[in-house]
Amino acid sequence: MVEDADGDLGVDQTYAVVGEPPVEETGTDWGGPVVQPTSVSVPGSFNREVGCADDWLPKCEQIALALDQEDAVWTKTFGAGAIPRGSYAHKVAVDPTLDSGDGWAQNYGVGGVRDGDNIELAADGGPITFYYSHATHWVTNSIETPHLYVASGSFQSELGCPADNDASCMRSWLQDPDGDGVWTFRNHTLPPGDYTARITQDLSAAGGSWGAGGSPGGADLTWTVGAGEGVELSFTPPDPSDPTQAAPLLTVETYPAPAG
Repeated sequence: MVEDADGDLGVDQTYAVVGEPPVEETGTDWGGPVVQPTSVSVPGSFNREVGCADDWLPKCEQIALALDQEDAVWTKTFGAGAIPRGSYAHKVAVDPTLDSGDGWAQNYGVGGVRDGDNIELAADGGPITFYYSHATHWVTNSIETPHLYVASGSFQSELGCPADNDASCMRSWLQDPDGDGVWTFRNHTLPPGDYTARITQDLSAAGGSWGAGGSPGGADLTWTVGAGEGVELSFTPPDPSDPTQAAPLLTVETYPAPAG
């Protein structure tokens, strides 16, 4: 581990570890199949508060996330008071248990960037849930991301969800790694066909939804996927995220799927 002039923790890239698993980098298109890692953790400056021997220890069991097989998302919830109110920083470590070194060989920071900047965490003393997507390498939490958006529609069973039109299945989670306020879902594994969807909030149909044109509770978006095509849904929620208000942006577009 090294610390830069800004206090960010990172990995000294001058070493190599024999026998490490190959790193699967995610490019600008992250809509393809995902091979999940063996383990994921959230090392940071709050780790001693939750029972680790020290802060910034990727291999500490108390900060290990668990893979939700149904959602294909890694999560962990710390109960109220576990992380006291205060300012902290963290990253996400991938496969720390397979790393023969200190567990930092594969880590991601702000925006899902490899060896990126530390992620700030302003804890309020209440429960905190962390979410990590291996498709984008983005890690967020329930404080920084108080609302979760899912594209609920006729295509979800094709992604591995238990059923279509399932607002609770995060395989169609819209994400905003770059923090520009546009939440995006991309996929190029759907078979050719006609599909529909709407954007739902907080993993429940009761949380409200937006349909075509960003209309609250409006008609479903519709699109057709041709052979060799992917689909991208883009969404900007109203501010605040009130499902009775129109969304400034809700679009669906197809794109040429990457070769291979």
